[in-house]
Amino acid sequence: MSRLPIYTAYLNALPILGVDGSLAAIDKNVEGKEHIFVKSGATVSNGQMIAMNMAGYIDAKSGRHLAYALFVNNAGPVTALTDTLDVFDDEAQILGIVYSKY
Repeated sequence: MSRLPIYTAYLNALPILGVDGSLAAIDKNVEGKEHIFVKSGATVSNGQMIAMNMAGYIDAKSGRHLAYALFVNNAGPVTALTDTLDVFDDEAQILGIVYSKY
């Protein structure tokens, strides 16, 4: 995708972790959050979190431009909206580690 002429528009359409879009309220303390571009998704069925996903790009601390996909399957029951946000917070922490290490 990064080699296509539409890439810049595509990247600019992705929300920035902890900054805007549906993940604006997700873990505000993630290192490098302003460099993590995310498309998130969730599959919930019969009160269970089946799949909690994040994919996109990271402009890593090292200067590398990384593509990633992060999936958490069978994350447990949903008793409140905060249950899904807790999983997204955990995924955000993982992305922060990727930002700082790679």
